[in-house]
Amino acid sequence: MKNKKIIKLISYIVFILMIFSFGNFVLGEELESNNFKMSGFSVGAGGGDEESNNYRTFTFVGDPAMSENLASSSYKQKPGRGNVWQANVPLMKCFVSGVDPTGDCEDPDFSGGLEALCGGGGCTDKAHFEVDIQSNPTDALYAIHIKKSTDSEWGYVDGSTNLVETDWSARTIDDYKTKADWESIDFNILGLEPDTTYEARATALRGDFTESEPGPLDTADTTNYKIQFDLDIADSGGSAAETSGPYEIDFGDLSTTGVNTANDRIWIDISMNAQNGVQIFIEDQNNGLAAVSSTIASNDVDLSSINEGFGLQSATTAQGSGGPLTAVSPFNGSGENVGGVSTSSVEIYNSSGGEIEDGRASVDLKTKISSGTPAGSYSDLLTFSVIGTF
Repeated sequence: MKNKKIIKLISYIVFILMIFSFGNFVLGEELESNNFKMSGFSVGAGGGDEESNNYRTFTFVGDPAMSENLASSSYKQKPGRGNVWQANVPLMKCFVSGVDPTGDCEDPDFSGGLEALCGGGGCTDKAHFEVDIQSNPTDALYAIHIKKSTDSEWGYVDGSTNLVETDWSARTIDDYKTKADWESIDFNILGLEPDTTYEARATALRGDFTESEPGPLDTADTTNYKIQFDLDIADSGGSAAETSGPYEIDFGDLSTTGVNTANDRIWIDISMNAQNGVQIFIEDQNNGLAAVSSTIASNDVDLSSINEGFGLQSATTAQGSGGPLTAVSPFNGSGENVGGVSTSSVEIYNSSGGEIEDGRASVDLKTKISSGTPAGSYSDLLTFSVIGTF
């Protein structure tokens, strides 16, 4: 009887040891022989596609890609079943905005650089990028990560508006587009802030669960808004004159025998990197030349055909680049045809819908009186203003 009990006890102990042995089962260990040693060896043990109403996952258990031995600060190897399907990490082939060189951009529209497209200094609020697909198929989709260099969190480029959105987690599948779709327009990032450094990078997608890790970032600098506007008073030879205020023009004693043109002109300097154009406006204080008890009215008119009047006429226009600077009707008349001024602002010059550099214009002031015009000291205050459309 004693022997039978001992045998049963030994069997019980062996069974317990077997349970503990299975409990310590591992997916990987150090493997070695007299000829080799494999460190951190592991094998795929399974996984699968799981989903619910709120999520969908595709998991791997014991995959070689989980090994810490496959990555360092300077590289990362990506073996394993899941990484076979993952998209290749894309690069930013070029990312340009302000004074940046065109780099490796393939788009011929950028062969002249950003200054040719946006004016002096480049673009203030937009950028162009191109993706290096790194052997991904042509139908692969790309999302563009973007942020200011001073920000810690990444945003993205909206696939519909091309505007920058600041919350990366808010993106949808509509914000992933093919290389051809992203690059079908010149400026594929809009709404940037001027005088700012931006960082951009891309991820690629080839289907569910295949999005790559972000590629290396590239940087671009937007340029600041630029406006230079100046008035000078000089005669017809004053194309290079630089004068300081107060800006006054004296007609002297007026003659009743014809149209009086002031000896001095108003000279206007304008430079502005407004990609969609510059407009110069004028208004006055008195709706003409005013004295204590009378006014010589200002109107759009041929002064030679009336007894009394006052107005302005563009004499010259020029520019270093951009534009051209153009006088607007009725200030672009000839002979004695003038444009009238009033307390309501009216356009006198524009840059023909583009930026302008070193624009220079001159304006003649003309008036006519009759023998019936009351004697007196007549004056008016002219105000010029500039609007740029960026």
